[in-house]
Amino acid sequence: MPERILRISEVCKRHGMNLGDLTLSSDEQGRELLDKNLPCVAFYHMNKRKSIEVSNFKICVSGWEFQLPCKKIGYNEHLIALSDHSDFDGLVEYIRLSNPKKVITDNYRVRHGSILAKEITRRLGIPAEAMPNRDCYTLEKFF
Repeated sequence: MPERILRISEVCKRHGMNLGDLTLSSDEQGRELLDKNLPCVAFYHMNKRKSIEVSNFKICVSGWEFQLPCKKIGYNEHLIALSDHSDFDGLVEYIRLSNPKKVITDNYRVRHGSILAKEITRRLGIPAEAMPNRDCYTLEKFF
């Protein structure tokens, strides 16, 4: 996986996510997994899909597929429809049902993360904070 995704994955592991062994796709072990078509899960941004030259089975996840939940888009390649968008009430309900210890909202693109964080704390009593801005895009500060 790319370095940025590896750093985020390591934060997730420290907080209980079972992700198994992690390696950079540029490291010797990562290259061997990909070059020899060995079983692994490799995370890449959707924009990199065409430039990843491996014969492995690929599953791409996108919020831009609206017709089918799963669609074949190439040889050994499928697109899974997954939206990370929700309305306000849907987000609050999802957070309530998840019962997290803390919530970090995304304030990167549209800058409404701080409003959502305040409402999560007010309505649910769960500590919440907005990820600050484009210049400080790191999760380590919050843990």
